[in-house]
Amino acid sequence: MNIRVLLLQQWASYLDQEDWFPPLEKVLKDITLEQAIWKPVEGAHSIWELVCHLLFFEKRILLRFLGETANEPQAENNDATYRLPTETSQNWQNTKQEYFNVHRELEKILATSELVDLYREIPEDNPLMIELRV
Repeated sequence: MNIRVLLLQQWASYLDQEDWFPPLEKVLKDITLEQAIWKPVEGAHSIWELVCHLLFFEKRILLRFLGETANEPQAENNDATYRLPTETSQNWQNTKQEYFNVHRELEKILATSELVDLYREIPEDNPLMIELRV
């Protein structure tokens, strides 16, 4: 098994292919707005905040790899990557869908790009193969 196959298997298991843990798409499918914003204790992150955080970094990696740095998400610090949009059911659905789309775009790049491209430096980041490691 080569590194691309291994990464593709791991990348798919995070979102939509069952492995030793349930994939995120399945886990988030029936999460309501109330469940998404609930926090178990003061200072903890909600499910929605965690999805926003994942979306921020995956979208930034995707756009940097594509050379679209002018459109990449910005945050003044790590805490800001957990920031929610207005708390509505539609925005919760939109956040999930955007995350799924970005994750799948990265998967397509991983599956179809030449290895040399996957190892090239990304502006202000590591090569994609390093960023997507498990």
